[in-house]
Amino acid sequence: MKTPVLRPLSAAEQLKLPLWAGRMLPLLLRRGVAPREGWALAYNCALVWRAIDKKQRPYCAAGLLRRFTLAQLAELARQYWEHSSWEEGAVNEGEDADGV
Repeated sequence: MKTPVLRPLSAAEQLKLPLWAGRMLPLLLRRGVAPREGWALAYNCALVWRAIDKKQRPYCAAGLLRRFTLAQLAELARQYWEHSSWEEGAVNEGEDADGV
């Protein structure tokens, strides 16, 4: 499968990642995934799901489990954070343009 193009998430989307991951966690726990690993997987799925272009995105984050292996999801999440220099040139939301 072709590697999806990831887009930067807005600050609001990044704040919602735990909410989206939390919605997926019960599904993983019911399938026997340990809580700690389940949270990591759910968070990676939520991150990749939101960062994938809408045209390539499945209906829900859990749909990524049918499309990618666990290693592929972890790699996509790693790549997202590795390239999170998307913030360059952006003003920190807690500061004005002068950095005050």
